[in-house]
Amino acid sequence: MRLHRMFGPLLGALASLASVETVMAQQPYYGAGPGMSSGSAAIDGSGGYYQVPGAGAYPSYYQPWPAISPYEMDYGQTAIEDGLWQYDSSSAFSTPAQWRFKSEYVRTRVRAAKGYVGYRGAQTYKQEVLPLLRQAPYSLTSVADAFEGGSNISGQNYFDPVQGGEIHQPDLNGVRFTLDALNPEGSGLEITGLFSDGGGGFNARDYTSGESGIPALVNNSERLRLIQFYDPAQVANPPVSNVVEFQPVRVVNPGGGQQGGGGGGAQTGIEIPVGRFQDISQALAVTLKNLRGIPLDDGTVQLGPDGRLFGGASAVYDLDFKLDYSVQQYGFGMRWNTNPWYKTSSFRLTPNVGMRYFNLKEDFGFVGVHSGLVYDNLAITAPVNPAVLLHSLPNGIDDNQDGLIDPAGAIEGGQQGGGGGGGGGGTGQGRFIYPAGNNTVFPITSWLSNTVESNLIGPEVGVSYIWGGELMHIGGRTNVSVMANFERMNMAGDNIFVTTRPSNLNTPTTADPRPNDFASEISSSHVSPMLEQSFFFDGPFLRYVPILRRSSIAYNANVSLGYSFMVIGQVTRPDQSIVWRGNPSRDLYPSINPSRSSWFSDSFNVGLSWTW
Repeated sequence: MRLHRMFGPLLGALASLASVETVMAQQPYYGAGPGMSSGSAAIDGSGGYYQVPGAGAYPSYYQPWPAISPYEMDYGQTAIEDGLWQYDSSSAFSTPAQWRFKSEYVRTRVRAAKGYVGYRGAQTYKQEVLPLLRQAPYSLTSVADAFEGGSNISGQNYFDPVQGGEIHQPDLNGVRFTLDALNPEGSGLEITGLFSDGGGGFNARDYTSGESGIPALVNNSERLRLIQFYDPAQVANPPVSNVVEFQPVRVVNPGGGQQGGGGGGAQTGIEIPVGRFQDISQALAVTLKNLRGIPLDDGTVQLGPDGRLFGGASAVYDLDFKLDYSVQQYGFGMRWNTNPWYKTSSFRLTPNVGMRYFNLKEDFGFVGVHSGLVYDNLAITAPVNPAVLLHSLPNGIDDNQDGLIDPAGAIEGGQQGGGGGGGGGGTGQGRFIYPAGNNTVFPITSWLSNTVESNLIGPEVGVSYIWGGELMHIGGRTNVSVMANFERMNMAGDNIFVTTRPSNLNTPTTADPRPNDFASEISSSHVSPMLEQSFFFDGPFLRYVPILRRSSIAYNANVSLGYSFMVIGQVTRPDQSIVWRGNPSRDLYPSINPSRSSWFSDSFNVGLSWTW
């Protein structure tokens, strides 16, 4: 182990206090050194200086050997290295022997969101609707069983909630810069800065099948326009109370001509400038999708006698359902690498201490669009149940060979037929209706955004270990810290409600055009422990690459490859901190309930460094 000479006077003073009498181990030299007095000085036979009459005395802080002189090095050691005697020295008042600058590209993976998007205990859409499908007038027992699955089978998706693990794991791209001031013995100051951002997500439409041989509707604006294209006369004079059925319409043939649908709708219908469909029912069958749902506490969730929650209902979305999870991080730190604890010609073990600031911002967002339509395979005169949105089994197969895969509004032939009407059971077509008054509300967009920003600052300690020679190195670093964590959470959104119940919404007014929106904010502070482990390998590889080695910049650069992972405890996660309540008519909105867990990330980096 090496000690700075600054500890010499302290140890000497302690030794002198412990002794009874001051004893000099060696006769001191008298007189002033060169340039230290106003008089003159001469050299005696031993090579020392002696006082010449009239010469000035040493100041108290300039004492000759064996005391410490300000002209000596702060550190010095003579040792055998590589078979030769080497002398290392440094001074606290001198400039660093070397500077090093490193620039790196960093690719970071963050652990995916976990948990359950929705209110635990609220019933899913399957739990609400499958019992209805097993009964008359639907009588779709085998279809309901297939959606539900067996004891060891998850079953088919039927507006299922999203598990956190289904959200794509965020990938971050960023840069890190490091500036080192290096002393000969291995100590020095290190300054580091980092920035990276990125994200993942989940788009339910990526997991659905569509039409075969019929051009898809490619964007939201077309989907939203399409469901407004009904016969206006049917709105004013609905054929059956409380329902409005879509009628066949005239469509635009991509070849330039027009082709009619069936019935009177071909004469009075509205042109649809999207797709190539026989009628609007066919267009809707491939546009409305069995996407995903979010179970909500609508004010009916209760605790049962068995200790489990029951009640609630699911908000379901048949036009769009997207979840976004984005992460941004930046920070900087200052670290002092001390003299190596252990050093050989090929290995160094060096402790370090420092301070670190780290900013972590995570955002969880949801956007869902619901058509507001009710669709099943019953006759237009049959009673309407707004909760039933009938879909064929999502098996990705065109069971009845009609060019429509897993259509909405009916069960495909070959799966199981239902009651007739509206195109007939098992034909791949069904009725699509608006309950009275809903055409002023739907299609409706629901959205929510929850952002958590964590500002962490605190001291850190660690140790680095490096193997290698003068050119190539392999090593790693382990650092731990206890950081103060100042967190701020912001939530906002609109239209979170059970989408098959428009009565749950408040009515917009001139004074309040958005009566169903919400917002909240919470701040907190606590302590978060941190562990970071990194490994690296670097060397001057570019000097062996033809053409590149002709450049002095490339020739003198070191290529660095590395991997690191970080764990921060007690971090509030945005996806896990949402209480999914939704019934604006009863003043129920989503709220923040901070839920903390460990935050994990691992990074791969590649960079270049230069030393001068």
